[in-house]
Amino acid sequence: MLLASLALSAAGLLEYFRRKNIAECGLLRQVIGNTYYDASPGISLLWQIPQYCLVGASEVFFVVTGIEYAYIESPINMQGVVMGLFWLASGIGNFIGLALPYIFYYIDDIWQPKEYINCSRIDKYFFILAIFMLIYSFIFICISKCCDLSLNSVIVETHQKRNNSEPESASATPQLARRRTVRPVNFESSVD
Repeated sequence: MLLASLALSAAGLLEYFRRKNIAECGLLRQVIGNTYYDASPGISLLWQIPQYCLVGASEVFFVVTGIEYAYIESPINMQGVVMGLFWLASGIGNFIGLALPYIFYYIDDIWQPKEYINCSRIDKYFFILAIFMLIYSFIFICISKCCDLSLNSVIVETHQKRNNSEPESASATPQLARRRTVRPVNFESSVD
């Protein structure tokens, strides 16, 4: 979540400097195909690379960690339901992210969806989302400090529940908790 906050801050900074560059230098008219685009003359498209890298990294960390935690904590017969709830929560978050610009439009004219893009204040929108992500990150950190959410303890507890065995070391691996018997499949045909 901290990486997502950094990505949103980078997007807000880029939008702020793009608007500032347009105010100082004017617009650069570009023609691509038969369509005219107004661009900022002093800012390259390559400045978007850091924010997209940060968004990608934060998404990978969030999804992999969330799925692994949901998989380990759920009973075997409920894993599909828990995964569905995980993706439902992610979809609701995406839906709220799509609705926020229209909410901000009615509150403060930060986002003007049908107007000219250089008249809207998308940089404020990105900064507000970055602040929300920081707040949620600190809430998550506080909750994880209060609860024992370390992966090693979860793996050991899960393994103990399923096998009714003695406690193992905290260095147990995820494979220990989920080890299942796998039979090799013979793909050779018996017809000669």
